[in-house]
Amino acid sequence: MARLERDSEVRKGLYTRQPVYYCKGADGAWFYSDTIHGLLEESGHAKEFNRDIVPTYLRFWYPATENTFYKGVKRLLPGFRLVENNGNVTVDRFEDVKFTSNRYESYESAVEDLKGILSDIFETERKTSDASFLSSGVDSSLLAAGLPAKQVVSVGYEESRYDESKEAAAIAEALNVDFHVCPVTIEEYFEVVPEAMVAREEPSGDSSYIPLFLAAREAAKHTSACCSGEGPDELFCGYKVYQNYLNSPQVDYWKAAHTCMKTRGLKEPERYLERFSDGFEKMQAFDLTYATECNLLPNLDAVARANKIDIRTPLIDRRLFDFAVSIPTEYKVTTDNNKIVFRDAAESFLPQEVAQKPKRAFPVPTQVWMHEEPWASMLKELFSSREAKYLLSGLLPRYYIKKYFSETAGREATSSYWHPVWTMYALLVWYRGEFGTL
Repeated sequence: MARLERDSEVRKGLYTRQPVYYCKGADGAWFYSDTIHGLLEESGHAKEFNRDIVPTYLRFWYPATENTFYKGVKRLLPGFRLVENNGNVTVDRFEDVKFTSNRYESYESAVEDLKGILSDIFETERKTSDASFLSSGVDSSLLAAGLPAKQVVSVGYEESRYDESKEAAAIAEALNVDFHVCPVTIEEYFEVVPEAMVAREEPSGDSSYIPLFLAAREAAKHTSACCSGEGPDELFCGYKVYQNYLNSPQVDYWKAAHTCMKTRGLKEPERYLERFSDGFEKMQAFDLTYATECNLLPNLDAVARANKIDIRTPLIDRRLFDFAVSIPTEYKVTTDNNKIVFRDAAESFLPQEVAQKPKRAFPVPTQVWMHEEPWASMLKELFSSREAKYLLSGLLPRYYIKKYFSETAGREATSSYWHPVWTMYALLVWYRGEFGTL
């Protein structure tokens, strides 16, 4: 945490790890920090809840905006700088996402260049960490092989349709690394939610954040630093929505792709994305800025702080960013494949069947567990609380709650309404932990 000195500036570069939050202090000076709680404590800025951000949060399941859940506290978005000039403080853009497609003469030359970038990243990272998280996908497998890791940590569930630990164990055995599994039960999952939400400083409806929190706790028993594989899905279009877009291009497809609930909250991202005329570029620009800065990175920072472990992200690297924005779309994704150039480069470190394994969304049985007692009753009770009325009034969330709980209950229950319900639950739990009950 620091005071913004006269005639100075603070920058938040594109695709960089450390966040920047800023506010005006009690003495009239401006302060900035990499944590909200530290900023509030040192600046003397009053801790007040910002209800205006709730629609944006519900829309995206995280606060996709420069504003935060604390009045007067803002985050510096990627590509922006905070400038003090002769007593005046302003925020302006100093760099932006720019897509090109003419850097390489051939696909083969792009693959070779990417191999070199990855090799350089691993050579640097292995000096600091020899552990990583491992699922069964190409990103975490590449990290484990490229370091190479001496030990890996994976999440496991009793529910076989969500469990990747057996596949991860097989990869760990092939790589000859020590394997640690973190079994996540329904009891542990719900028990840790209040602690995890407060640790994050702002709520998140990303259900994978909770198993990440528990995996970091397990990793801290074995190492002081652990690598995590975030980054390639945003850089190389690993999400299914990119393939869906190619099948049905729409200039504002990003809105549907990133919608959790149909509420307000689009104005700021819309203003930022209006400079992109191509719908595909809009989606990727959003992922590389708002989704990364407002969702992925706060998750990682929170689990690191709470569990006293250094969570490292070698694949969130400016060299990879510059490479990814300079190659044609077809090098990244087609209607039937994704992360194409990344997978082909990964074959230099991994068996082909692992590098080319189809992406599987980080599986979490949240949508099933929320139907089970006593947690279903706990959720319903919370949605009837004073906090729920205060936070959610006028936003029509009852539709999603009613729809979800009207679905057939049981461990095999599925529903398209579970994510809005979980997102609202996370908000309410966070609010109680941070501001208390009403």
